[in-house]
Amino acid sequence: MFSRSLTLLVSIAAFASLTPNARAQTVATPYSYVTTLSAASPTFNRPLTGTPPTGLSGVGTAVSYGALTFIPNSTQTYTFETIAATLSPGTADDTFLVLYQGSFNPASPLTNALVADDDTGVGALSQMSRALTGGTTYILVTTTFSNGAFGPITTRISSTTATTLSLVGASAPEPGTLALLGTTILVVPIVRRRKSH
Repeated sequence: MFSRSLTLLVSIAAFASLTPNARAQTVATPYSYVTTLSAASPTFNRPLTGTPPTGLSGVGTAVSYGALTFIPNSTQTYTFETIAATLSPGTADDTFLVLYQGSFNPASPLTNALVADDDTGVGALSQMSRALTGGTTYILVTTTFSNGAFGPITTRISSTTATTLSLVGASAPEPGTLALLGTTILVVPIVRRRKSH
């Protein structure tokens, strides 16, 4: 009996692992989040400002970045802006934003880039707007103007009309993990009960 129950548990675990690996969390606009860049953050050669950007920076050749993958619920214009930054060394608020559609490959930073901005916001902060299509995947890359600048950057995504964004890869539990957890809780007591008889 124990061996059958164990086989059932292993089968359920194998089935749960077949569920999609993408995790999503839904948030309302305006949505703000903090990206903390450090020497351990991934780096890339950021693009130059443009819609779309067509060249790579000669100054930001190895800038640290954070990427947020999201899917807007509705088709409309969205504004992306860094609203606060405490970077060091250099200018404390010298941020840079790049918006990608579909996918982002740091080894090919111009591919899929829709818009990039350096200083359109307040001071040296970044700001850009773009019409996005609901149900389409976008990646917002938050970075710095120069190499070697680290610290927290607060980024905000807002929309013309209030809507929601699905954050892909956000820290929400995977559906398969929840299903497995519930099944494990049910199966383990059955195994123990049968074993004790």
